[in-house]
Amino acid sequence: MKELFEKANSMNQELFESYNDLGITLMYLKKYTQANTAFLVAYAMKTDSPEILNNIGMSLEKIEKHKDAAEYYKKASTLDKENRIIIENLNRVKTKL
Repeated sequence: MKELFEKANSMNQELFESYNDLGITLMYLKKYTQANTAFLVAYAMKTDSPEILNNIGMSLEKIEKHKDAAEYYKKASTLDKENRIIIENLNRVKTKL
C-alpha cells in the first residue's frame, strides 16, 4: 500500500490527502519519522486541517518530542474545539511534559 501512495504522490503533488494517508500508513508501519515528514508535506499544502495537525502531533509524540507534539495538538484544537480525540491527545501529552 505504501508504494501506491508514493506513486500517487509522485503523479500529483497537490494531493495533500495522499500525503496524509501515506503518513498514516507509515505510522502503522512504526516509521514515525517518515510519517512525520509525510504529514508535514500534507500540512504545507493544507494548513487549516485539524486532522493533519493532529497527525503531526501523534508522529511527534511517538518519537518522544512531547513539547512539539503539544504545540501541534493545541493548533489542531483551536481549529476543531469539539474534537474529543484531539483534546484527549493534548491532555495525554501534557502529562508527559
